[in-house]
Amino acid sequence: MNILKYGSFIFSLLLIVACGGENEEEKTDGAYSGTIKGKVQNFEDVKQILLSKQENNRFIVFDTLKLNENGEFSAEVSLIQPSFVALNLGNNEQIFIPYDGDDVSITIDMNDPISSAKVEGSDDYDYYTKISDMMKEFQLNNRDLMLSYQQNASENNMEVADSLAQLIQSKQAEFQTELKTEIRNMLPSIVALEAARLLPLDQNIDLMNEVVSAYEESYPNADFYMPVKDELAKASKLAIGAMAPDFSLPTPEGDSVSLSDFRGEYVLVDFWAQWCKPCRMENPNVVAAYNKYHEKGFQILGVSLDRSRDKWLQAIEEDNLTWTQVSELSATQSKVADLYNITGIPFSILVDPDGKIVAKNLRGELLHSKLAEIYD
Repeated sequence: MNILKYGSFIFSLLLIVACGGENEEEKTDGAYSGTIKGKVQNFEDVKQILLSKQENNRFIVFDTLKLNENGEFSAEVSLIQPSFVALNLGNNEQIFIPYDGDDVSITIDMNDPISSAKVEGSDDYDYYTKISDMMKEFQLNNRDLMLSYQQNASENNMEVADSLAQLIQSKQAEFQTELKTEIRNMLPSIVALEAARLLPLDQNIDLMNEVVSAYEESYPNADFYMPVKDELAKASKLAIGAMAPDFSLPTPEGDSVSLSDFRGEYVLVDFWAQWCKPCRMENPNVVAAYNKYHEKGFQILGVSLDRSRDKWLQAIEEDNLTWTQVSELSATQSKVADLYNITGIPFSILVDPDGKIVAKNLRGELLHSKLAEIYD
């Protein structure tokens, strides 16, 4: 139930400031040039400000700014492509500005630098703060729900936990719908890319295509969106309607079973593991669906991401998983998990009789509703 499954670098604040040595700076020249001016209040403890730019999943320092006696600074910025820049104020305090060559002014009060920061001259910064505020509000509103869900799940109060899970998923869906609207409205801002990365890629391929197309038109010589373009090409191969990649894995008995062996019937490819608590919690629901629809042709192929054979087999028995089970017993190093671009479990795909993907991540009542649509 984690909306950040795909993973925005900026918005998740997984930041690595790479200085390359205290006095080493990378100089940049390019088409996106302008001035960043600022005034810092209560700046007595601020000796300097490091100005860095985003490159992939890290920040590279390219200038060191000195404050004058009034706490003012100014920097001429010239980048070869739009980028997030960071003002490192010390003590792990950083302010991020999406920059595409505008002249920008910023005021900062060091008593509360992050909350007090005010940036003028940048529509992109307005987009960035709006998405940040949306995220904070969403996380705050859902914190108590998540804590309640985790407590009930740990105490095996499954009826309450399932109800809370559905409520959380509903609120996530509402947030995602609002987020997608904002992303489309802000294109071609570079903030759109980071905001879009908050969404599961495999469920938002059309949106990501829109984002990439907007960048190709507006920034034809830039490469900041190329990694996402590559990931998008990979995800498109697993989109709804695409042929499910075939694979073969051993069963507990040592026989080799392929996904293509199930052609002619609907099959749920269920990625799980003995050590995965959410997987084990979902198993009773999957068992109920299998028992209800198996006689009508419904099949399940369980793909375990376990490493221990004994624990895998014990979990199969404990959870009454009577359908076909396979595993490489290589845990998260599974080649099949990589083939399906899996970043977390439980994860499942429903494959139709022709081998095409028709649904993903059907859990709880969603699984029963889809199967009822097919068989009832």
